[in-house]
Amino acid sequence: MKRKRSATDEATIRVPLFGEERELVCRVRLGRRALVELLPAAREISRQVAAVATDRETARGRSVSCRPGCAHCCRQLVPVAPIEALALAKQVGALAPARGQAVRLRFAEAVARMEELGILDRSAPPGRLALQSVASPGTAAWEDVSRRYFAAGVACPFLDAELCGIYDERPVACREYAVTTPPALCERLDPRLEAVPRPIHTVEALAGAGAAVAGLPGAAVPLALALEWAGAQRGGARGTYDGETMFWTLLEQLGTVARPGTGSAT
Repeated sequence: MKRKRSATDEATIRVPLFGEERELVCRVRLGRRALVELLPAAREISRQVAAVATDRETARGRSVSCRPGCAHCCRQLVPVAPIEALALAKQVGALAPARGQAVRLRFAEAVARMEELGILDRSAPPGRLALQSVASPGTAAWEDVSRRYFAAGVACPFLDAELCGIYDERPVACREYAVTTPPALCERLDPRLEAVPRPIHTVEALAGAGAAVAGLPGAAVPLALALEWAGAQRGGARGTYDGETMFWTLLEQLGTVARPGTGSAT
């Protein structure tokens, strides 16, 4: 019998974390689904893995120092998977008119600032992803661009009064980033800054899943370019796909193993 679009099922994921295998449980959306509907499962896996990583740091006597209102990381060059860029554009489209207009203006200002800094090619058409580095040999291009972006103080377009305006829908990279060193080190991206280890890389896995399922770019989109990039997409980005296939593809990208849950679909 054909499943209804609202059907979900449960999956138990076996994930190697810090030298041992952990079992995580998440819900899988079945039937024909938009790409962005893969995000809840990815976020849940990320949440549970991040909790394991944080508990491990706590057991070692290191507590997370991140607190509401400490928004230095909201001025970093945040990578989002193409699927997340589509979801962020949808989120902006759902905002109240005045709020949406303000956020779109901030995105435009961030893009203009990146062009001024020479991080973006002004002549490139909408949908651009390539960033321009002036790194010397032996220096990672992303690190060079990230530091120039951070030094310019370009705030996330969703930042309001030093608080995230879309906290429940924030990118996976933001969810997985936490530090155990004093906030003052974050203010200047001090080399002594210590982040909680990330045993999985959900952004990269989501990008890989989007590429495999819908032919999207296999690389991350800088958050500031999310609206511009999403607005230029057609074809695969707007299609629907089998939810279970998307989920299994994500797991392949994460390098995890899963088995169907025993609960019935709802």
